[in-house]
Amino acid sequence: MNPLSEIQVIVANEPRVYREAIAAALQKMRPEIATIAVDPADLAEGIDQYHPDLTICSQLITEVETEASAWVLLYP
Repeated sequence: MNPLSEIQVIVANEPRVYREAIAAALQKMRPEIATIAVDPADLAEGIDQYHPDLTICSQLITEVETEASAWVLLYP
């Protein structure tokens, strides 16, 4: 994660290999954006800790709906 980045994206989807691929692609295409990959079970904690500008997830949880600035639900 780039500590100087103003934009943070958290990626928390299953399967793990997809999560890691999405995070790696974001890092490569937009290195100025801090990309954090977390296990979906840890998503609520990740939102509380990082306060991301964008959350990409495969399961919509309350914290995403109430605290995330913007979110993308994969595989609806």
